[in-house]
Amino acid sequence: MKKILRIFLALVFTGSLLFALYVPSNAVYANECGLSLTKNPSFSEDGYYYMSFTINTGRYPGSYGSYDKTKVKLTLYNSAGKSVTSWDEKSYNPNTTITRKPGYNYNKNLSSGTYTMKVTVTLVGERWNGYSYEQASLTFTWSYNINHTQPATANLDKVEIVRRDDGSYANKIIFGHSGAKGQVLNMEIYDQWNSRVYSTTGSAISYTSGTYSFSWGGYPSGGGMQCDSGEYTIKYWFSGKNAKQTKRYLTIY
Repeated sequence: MKKILRIFLALVFTGSLLFALYVPSNAVYANECGLSLTKNPSFSEDGYYYMSFTINTGRYPGSYGSYDKTKVKLTLYNSAGKSVTSWDEKSYNPNTTITRKPGYNYNKNLSSGTYTMKVTVTLVGERWNGYSYEQASLTFTWSYNINHTQPATANLDKVEIVRRDDGSYANKIIFGHSGAKGQVLNMEIYDQWNSRVYSTTGSAISYTSGTYSFSWGGYPSGGGMQCDSGEYTIKYWFSGKNAKQTKRYLTIY
């Protein structure tokens, strides 16, 4: 009887040892699984901002089964903890080096503020439950803050003919802008021979987004005869920034 009891205890101990070997506790660290994440330098390209992460996918500790894989998910949160956008979760083979480059049009879609990029990595494998192997997982999360300042942008929206108080007419050149509080908008007009006929500088814009306009009655900045109706090139820019340009037909009375 005692011999049977000793054998039973030995089997229980062995089963417990196997269970401990395959079932990690909450104290398991990523590097113990061969998992690591490196944040590479961020970069901008074609109007998008990209973060780059290199991941050694690791493996669920002790597992070498057919279920072994590593899932990677990336999510962007605002300062209130609300998800702004996410990228598709992808699965990779264990012990593989991969790079993810989540890109997003931050300038167009995000107002200025602090955001958090969370990289969630889940190791999926097999563990011994004391009777058989079963599928199990471990999840690790890395977080990175992004201090985003929306750049000032402006675009020529439209041109309207307006009648002034003195009875004369002018072209009201209207720009839509965003993130432009405190910025100063400049404008130049060039004729079909690429000669500058008019230039002006606005006052500091007092609101973040909206419209700003200039009026031009067709007279050159340096004085002289009124210009004719026709196609003109309009250049515009915020002080200290690169200029944009577009062509518009201006009717001059």
